Amino acid sequence: MYKNLETRLRKIRDAIEEETQSWVAQGTKAFQSNDRVASNLKSQFDQCELYFSSSPKGITVNLEMEKDNPFVWTMVPPNPTLPRAQKLTSCRSTLADP
Repeated sequence: MYKNLETRLRKIRDAIEEETQSWVAQGTKAFQSNDRVASNLKSQFDQCELYFSSSPKGITVNLEMEKDNPFVWTMVPPNPTLPRAQKLTSCRSTLADP
């Protein structure tokens, strides 16, 4: 029963990553064509960036859009002494059309 569990879980993870990458590609195209969803995500990004950069409740988070793609946001450590390669995590939106 559990013999192939790891293999099955890896396949699921690969499928999720593949779908996420397709959203990244779709996001770039959607933003370039002024798509409604991409425009809404860009507005949400701008709001979040302003909110989190102003230290709400003592927490500061720097957000960046990767390659001007509103479907891909990256949280960057607020400590400027850390190298850019040490990004905390990447957060990808899941609002792309299927």
